[in-house]
Amino acid sequence: MAKIKQVYYGNWSDELAPGHENYWSKVSAIAKVLAAQLEFSVHGYRDRPHFYSSIAVRDFKEKFGEIRIYCSFATPHLVKQKYEDYINVLNRSNLAYKAFQNGEEVPGWKRQMYEENPKDYPKKAVSLEEFSEQKDFEDACWYRQVYLDTIELFPEYEDVICGAADFGELLYRDPDELDKDFQERLDYYKDNKVDEEAYFINQINKQWDFAKRVCFPKGGQ
Repeated sequence: MAKIKQVYYGNWSDELAPGHENYWSKVSAIAKVLAAQLEFSVHGYRDRPHFYSSIAVRDFKEKFGEIRIYCSFATPHLVKQKYEDYINVLNRSNLAYKAFQNGEEVPGWKRQMYEENPKDYPKKAVSLEEFSEQKDFEDACWYRQVYLDTIELFPEYEDVICGAADFGELLYRDPDELDKDFQERLDYYKDNKVDEEAYFINQINKQWDFAKRVCFPKGGQ
């Protein structure tokens, strides 16, 4: 399928074609949409904010006609908050199971769940470190979803949205293109014999594997 013709201007002095007079304000508005969605939250129990991710957006802007979103995954204070919620839910679940073991009546569906899956109870908590790693992966998936959803809303601005993405490797829709990108990164360090080559190659391989798990969890497109 042919790519939709892109709207892109790289300098404020560029002459805008008819119909593109609001280009600069529209790009800035799309940047705001992206930033807001990455940190999307709602008012939860007792008005405590519930964040859909643990992504922290440090800054967002239009720069040279492209959208720049500076963000990080698995933000410590948000991960800690989510971990506390996770532990509270797990503890309530284990208390309910203990009550069942002590002979208290429970709904039929819950009794069936306990009896058919005895090895799942009582539930064991993962460590904060393991939980943080899970959130890092989930944040990467959320990042990809938000970007791809935004591209679907503004398909003619795909180059503007993706061109300067901090984590562009998470936005591939063709596994061959992703592999080509990372192979070129590896080749650069191998060909140029840079200092600490082994370290960089190891990091690239880790990023490559991570990107494939995020973009193509089933191994396909």
